[in-house]
Amino acid sequence: MTDIQSTNTAVSRRNLLLGIAAASTAVAATPAAAASDEIPELIQMADALPGLAKAYTDACEEVEWIIAEWQPQVPTPDFDLVRYGGTTRRYQTIDGRGIPVALYRNPDIKDVPSLGTAETFEASFQERMREAERKAKTPSQRGMQRALEYAENERARIEPARAYWTEFDRVKAASGIEAAQAKAKAAREALHTAVADIMAVEERTMAGVVIKAQALAEWSKVDLAFKAFNADAPKWSDQMSASIIRQAGGAAV
Repeated sequence: MTDIQSTNTAVSRRNLLLGIAAASTAVAATPAAAASDEIPELIQMADALPGLAKAYTDACEEVEWIIAEWQPQVPTPDFDLVRYGGTTRRYQTIDGRGIPVALYRNPDIKDVPSLGTAETFEASFQERMREAERKAKTPSQRGMQRALEYAENERARIEPARAYWTEFDRVKAASGIEAAQAKAKAAREALHTAVADIMAVEERTMAGVVIKAQALAEWSKVDLAFKAFNADAPKWSDQMSASIIRQAGGAAV
């Protein structure tokens, strides 16, 4: 970059900042007048935003309360039930979050295991019994006893697995967690739609830029996972930048 280009860039940035400052000062000095010049629909959306944000916060708090109240009622399983594949189910909380446990000699190494169901162990028992029958038909019957012992071990886990998952499902159903999660999802989607609608409006005044900043501030309170996978984030950033440049340019002196 040449010295002239550097100077022009510095001037442009300075003018941008001066414009933002001037416009912000104007809004702060005469907020009613600034708002009255703004697009009515944008003002209406801004008025609705706090209610939507509160609905989402309240729904999330309800989910967390349910987890705190009901998760302790789920029994701790026997980790001899750990199995993978087939009809197994992931070890998790009632809201679907995996629970990591230390299953190895090193207690610092934790993983989210899967636990066998009654169907898992019934199928394994039957398979081992068939294996024992096959080995019983051989001249040496080698391996038959071991297959029978394994079959018995699998059969012994059928009822513990049934008891654990029956109680887990009972607690989950009684907690109402699924309905609460659906409510939180609907509230989050409504907030997302409201923010998207606000960002899409081409504001008339700096008051409109402030409204957009408030909308983004409300969305910033959403759980990090949902912010991270928000496909609209780049577009919102561009829209906000365009709004600031528009108003700064109009207010620059």
